[in-house]
Amino acid sequence: MTPSLLIFIDHFRPGYRFGGPIPAVENLISLLRDQYDLFVVTRDRDAGDTVAYPGLAAENWLHRDGYQVLYLPPDQVTFCRVGQLLSERPEALVYTNSLFSVFTRLLLLNSLLLKRPITVAPRGELLPGAIRLKAWKKQPYVQLLRWLMTDRLRWHATSIHEKEEIQYWLGVGADQIVLAPDLPIRLSPRPPHYKQAKQLRLIWLARIARNKGLLFLLDCLERVPEGVTLTIYGPVVDERYWQACLQRICASRHRIVYRGDVVPTAVRDTLVPYDFLVMPTSGENFGHGIAEALSVGLPVLISDQTPWQRLYEQRAGWNLPLHTDRWVDVLTSCLDMGPIAYTERAIGARAVLDRIFDQSAALAQYQQLFSPVSAPL
Repeated sequence: MTPSLLIFIDHFRPGYRFGGPIPAVENLISLLRDQYDLFVVTRDRDAGDTVAYPGLAAENWLHRDGYQVLYLPPDQVTFCRVGQLLSERPEALVYTNSLFSVFTRLLLLNSLLLKRPITVAPRGELLPGAIRLKAWKKQPYVQLLRWLMTDRLRWHATSIHEKEEIQYWLGVGADQIVLAPDLPIRLSPRPPHYKQAKQLRLIWLARIARNKGLLFLLDCLERVPEGVTLTIYGPVVDERYWQACLQRICASRHRIVYRGDVVPTAVRDTLVPYDFLVMPTSGENFGHGIAEALSVGLPVLISDQTPWQRLYEQRAGWNLPLHTDRWVDVLTSCLDMGPIAYTERAIGARAVLDRIFDQSAALAQYQQLFSPVSAPL
């Protein structure tokens, strides 16, 4: 009999404002749909929206390509409804995304009553750059989980660093954590791109939030010679932070424009005209936008707080510490860069994903992740 996997995620397609967990689960489905019966439970609206997706039959299982999805309105995201879903599929393995999700809290409560094993994917929420944000609220909750932890919980880490943070914050033994990498979206490569010296076209493609580092980038750009264009794409999730950014933008010597959101189907064409993707994030569990840029052959200029390391050695960009002087130096070098040096980096960017990711190895790791919890890890 084909095993079943019941996946809970706060927001899913057609939404996109929830960030990395959506493509992470989408890519997981693509990997596993031939081996598992997949069921996704999510909300009936995108992150930040007050109205449901148009034209969807909420509260009914809808068939998609290789899986089924159930969209729940806010009044159905309850302890009883989650318990009902678990009872309807007693044989299914349960997988929840985000440690702080309402779904996760409801699943943990149900687990205490139903004795149901659960696999939890924190999605980078325990990494230093994430746990520090609103720490007054997050850390007591994490400590409570640590005290109430049971052997029925398994943890999904997507990197060695995340595994270490799960062990540190939750006191979990290594045998309760399975390491399985996030999977990148591979976009089709762009045509050969000409980069003119003394001109630099940067693209920001990320949520506008404190941990992504837009304000840091704007401050760095004020020390870079003229000739830079920065185009910002992404939803504003921290309005106060965005207002501080706008003050820098209005006073800048460079051409900086905000273009709003990008729907997933338009990402590839949006990336094509630019020289570098830039994101001085304080921490990424994976960075799907980074992977998308590399896949089209767009070099990246990012912080060293992501899994994407040794980019300079691979001639695919830079991963830099968050030191202003270092960023100013590299941004100035990118501004001065001519077409020959740039073409080497565009070729290097495209090669990174092929060098790092092995789909057959990833499948074996996810099969281990979703093996019966009673079996040895």
